[in-house]
Amino acid sequence: MRAIQFMKIDFIKTKQQVLWMMLVIPAVLLLMLREIKGEMALIVFCYALFMALVFSTAPFGMCQHRETGFLLLLPASARDRVHGRFLYGLSYMGIAVLLGSAGMYLSEVITGVCIERDVKVCFCMVAFSVCMVFMIVEYVFLYLFGEQQSQNMLSLVRMIPGFVFFFGSMGLIGGVQKEPQLLAEVMEYIDGHLILIGWCSMAVSFILFTGAASLCAAVTKKKDFG
Repeated sequence: MRAIQFMKIDFIKTKQQVLWMMLVIPAVLLLMLREIKGEMALIVFCYALFMALVFSTAPFGMCQHRETGFLLLLPASARDRVHGRFLYGLSYMGIAVLLGSAGMYLSEVITGVCIERDVKVCFCMVAFSVCMVFMIVEYVFLYLFGEQQSQNMLSLVRMIPGFVFFFGSMGLIGGVQKEPQLLAEVMEYIDGHLILIGWCSMAVSFILFTGAASLCAAVTKKKDFG
């Protein structure tokens, strides 16, 4: 329960970022809908996740020594603080899923081209899971090497994984469109198991999420008393 309170503190500290994300993502998605057709509509979902991945690390760039000292005086453990930060990141991913799903639906309505339901659900679940893994890597790196890094270092850590995820997704989807036969062969190979693949990827990402949160909590606790 205390972790939720720390998640709220992070949202309060980054409320301008939250508002910016809620305004920018819908605006960009609407612009993208004019050009995107067919399977490329999946890029709409990936873009929302990309933005969430970038913004989810915002609290790390706002840490100050005085603020850190105040948080240490609160009646809570390092585990509560770290788990609150991880819940903050997970919340961003949830917001991105809602916005991205709405964008895909609008794309289908506007273009009249509908992606097969199982393909769409599987892709979204796998994309969410991959994005979660990228976020986990970011958080573990920042906790292991300290939250008081220079702004240049923080910017690199925040931006590089997001761009790798987004442009990797675009390359994958674009490649599939250029090689429809390859897509047909893959679909035939995994026919009937798409949803299972999606759930397995989600399970793996949440196991990693839980393990990373515990690792970072242990590291933070050692630093607090070191």
